[in-house]
Order: sequence, then structure tokens, then C-alpha cells
Amino acid sequence: MNIRWGVVTLLLAAPGLVPAAWAQLAPSPDEAPVSTAPAQPEEELVTTLKRTVSLVDVVFIVKDKAGNLIPHLGKDDCTVEEDKTPQTLKSFTAETHLPLTLGILLDTSGSQ
Repeated sequence: MNIRWGVVTLLLAAPGLVPAAWAQLAPSPDEAPVSTAPAQPEEELVTTLKRTVSLVDVVFIVKDKAGNLIPHLGKDDCTVEEDKTPQTLKSFTAETHLPLTLGILLDTSGSQ
């Protein structure tokens, strides 16, 4: 009779033990993530394209220490160096009508 109640108790407790056992299989946050991607060869041949050019476009934004934009800079206000050698600026254009991209994020969850 005790064996029968033991089997019934085990069967009733088993569904509660399965999630606890499954939780033990969760990876540790300190472990490296496991990748399912196919293995890459150790050494891949990389082709390098080298060209000598005489003109390069350099796009930049200038801000002060407070993070405010500094407008109205001219060609004489900027220098470009390559390996600590000053380069000649062939042309200088301040772009003011650039495209603007905006995004809107809405939180519609019940917590707000």
C-alpha cells in the first residue's frame, strides 16, 4: 500500500520538478554565447585593394566643449593632416541642408 501512495506522490510531484530541472540547464551569464553558425576556416584569404588618390572627401561636425554645434567655419579655420603632414584643402563646403531622419517611440504597455 505504501508503494502505491509513493508512486502517486511521485507522479503528482513530477510536473513541479520538471521546470526546476529545466531551469538548471540555463546558461550562465558569464559563459560565452553558443553559436549555431557554421564553423569558419581559421585563415581566410583577404584581397586588399590599394589605390593612390589625389582627392578625398572628409565629412565632419564641429562641436564645442558643451556639445553645441559651431557653425560658419571656413577653409582657413580647418586643417587636415596625414601622418602629421599638413594636407592642402582643394575645396571646402559647409553643408546646411542635409536630410533629417526622425523616429517616434510609443510605449503602449500597461505599465505607463
